[in-house]
Amino acid sequence: LKTKGEKNMLNIFKQKRKQLQEQPLQYWEEYSYIHALSRNDDKFLLTEECIDRVRQLIDVKVIGYMLPVHEEGKPGVLFIEYKGEEYEFRFYYVEHEVSHLANFQRHFFLEKEMDEVQKVTMALSSYMKFGKDVRSSYILQLKLLQALMPNTLAFEDESAEKLINRKWVELAVNSKLPCDFKDLYTVQAVMASDTDIWIHTHGLARCSIAELEILHSSKSVYNHHYSIISTLANMVLEEAYDEEKNYAIIGQFINMNPIIVRKISWTEGILQYDSTVLGTENDRKNSHNSKSEIIFIINEENEISLLEEVNTLLANNPIFYISNAETLRMKNLALERFSYVRKVMAMNDKENYTVLIKMGLITDHGEQSDNKEHIWFELLRMEDNILNLKLTQEPYDIAALHEGDEGTYFLEEMTDWLLYTPFGRISPNMIYLLDINMDEEK
Repeated sequence: LKTKGEKNMLNIFKQKRKQLQEQPLQYWEEYSYIHALSRNDDKFLLTEECIDRVRQLIDVKVIGYMLPVHEEGKPGVLFIEYKGEEYEFRFYYVEHEVSHLANFQRHFFLEKEMDEVQKVTMALSSYMKFGKDVRSSYILQLKLLQALMPNTLAFEDESAEKLINRKWVELAVNSKLPCDFKDLYTVQAVMASDTDIWIHTHGLARCSIAELEILHSSKSVYNHHYSIISTLANMVLEEAYDEEKNYAIIGQFINMNPIIVRKISWTEGILQYDSTVLGTENDRKNSHNSKSEIIFIINEENEISLLEEVNTLLANNPIFYISNAETLRMKNLALERFSYVRKVMAMNDKENYTVLIKMGLITDHGEQSDNKEHIWFELLRMEDNILNLKLTQEPYDIAALHEGDEGTYFLEEMTDWLLYTPFGRISPNMIYLLDINMDEEK
């Protein structure tokens, strides 16, 4: 931590810097903008038939609508009632060039899919205000686009700056469960050097909350900083952040001390950094200058400190908290899609596949929020709902268990799973990747 003399010098230095003003939201921050990308050989027309497909959605009620009037530049609008909230969904079919981000998201698509995506010239564009339930709002927007244009090639979430595979959308809109909070935003990194990385989110502003940032990250702790920003984003989306006190306990270090963070408007937060750091004044002139907040750590003296001051502690496997409600959602999603695990375990040539199972086991001292420690095992064998597992890590608070121990457990104790495949690591949320890659192999 900085000495008192160093802090006084920093305060004098800050006074000489001009504090910038927060700018109004951009259009993609105020509204959720998502585009359904059209196949080049598809002769798509927005007609009454499209509206009829929306009416057929079981949980969507069409209160009223107007089709686009292209000659007058007027978008179409659907007035929708969905899960107790009313929405205005606006849409139009226009010429569209896919974002440059396509080059960074090839692992979510087969090569032939991405080749098609990069040739797209038309899209069904949509924008809408999110309601109180932001996850339902997001799924609704995708449902409406999918119903209006069933033959969609892929989806481009402009507000979150990402492409979405249509197979993921099919799974998400048909699931009985809410989507992951992480589906609403992306975490991006811009690098000036290995020790000066600017991490920030895209997509939170449309949820009526500030984007989040971490300045002056480095390659050595980037993954832990990513966990900090995503854990805090999920907590804010879940309305579990104490806005009045302006702090959150998001986890604990290996020394059992809590990880306490605070978010501060970028207009004030950048003054805690040297002006040469990436993400300070010189990088805010044309972007990242609306509603955004920088994350700081609260130290033992109850003062804000730069995250880099706890990098050593972060490098030693800290725990990041997940709420009981989100743990239950993840558990139910893992169960909903457990057929994929059974499919892999039944394969004759599964030597290149590893299945990890996360189990929620009662702790010795009940220090976790749900009195359970959620730890990873390798799945060795299974019979019906009985799992033979091998522990892959040393528990924090279960003295009777040690890394390498084998045992028999019930499926109902599972809270998550992961597949390690020749195509990469696949979670229940991204299981469509297994389907498309195995289809490609055939």
